[in-house]
Amino acid sequence: MAREDELAEFRCLNCGATTLIHMPGGYVALTVNPNKHHPVPIGVPTCTCAGRYWVRVGSMTEYYKWHARADVCRICNHAAEGTQAFSLHPRGPRAVPEPGKLQLESIVVHACPEHVAVLRTEGVMGFFLIAVLALAACSSSHSSIDAPPDPVACKAALEATLDRTCTLPSDCMLVDSEDCCGTIKLGVHAAPNFAQNEAAYATCLACGARGCQHADLAEDGMAPGAGQAIVPTCVDSRCSSTVRAPTP
Repeated sequence: MAREDELAEFRCLNCGATTLIHMPGGYVALTVNPNKHHPVPIGVPTCTCAGRYWVRVGSMTEYYKWHARADVCRICNHAAEGTQAFSLHPRGPRAVPEPGKLQLESIVVHACPEHVAVLRTEGVMGFFLIAVLALAACSSSHSSIDAPPDPVACKAALEATLDRTCTLPSDCMLVDSEDCCGTIKLGVHAAPNFAQNEAAYATCLACGARGCQHADLAEDGMAPGAGQAIVPTCVDSRCSSTVRAPTP
């Protein structure tokens, strides 16, 4: 369990800058102006860009609130004009996966114009932007076997297996997903073969012993307090989860 005086890295959701903040135990989202529903201790800084909302680096909240944004470049981790989604694929033949195990055929990564070339030369998690004009210059030395796990790519692969469509909160249900430090309650409409896909996600993350722990969290990064619960919700026709008091 994190100590009250432990420094943790947080990301500003306005500009993407990161800084170390004295982290209250279990918090993955902080705001300069807390409210009665989500209070946090005094001392949360305002970013130099005037941003007032922070998420803990490496948390699923960071993924949903920052990396999943269409304007955030995965390579430089900053919002950038002209950022687009690119489909990346492995180079050359791949080993046949063991029975019962999933194998990614492609991943989608957002990149700004300045870093598109990086998708061709360095790739992400062993996947590359394959372009006809770039094939001759591509090195064959890259291997997905030696690539370190990329939490964003791992999460994107899991998300591809989930049905999040909804009209009302009653269309959604909760499923448990891990983030290396605890459970995140995901709101989904349907999740076929979720246990198998979650196991593949955990394998992709390769968490190991990280010495961290948090209470069950909703996708907004909040843990329920007294008299509260994590419930599914429907926002912009997409299932998610949040913390609120049970409806009488």
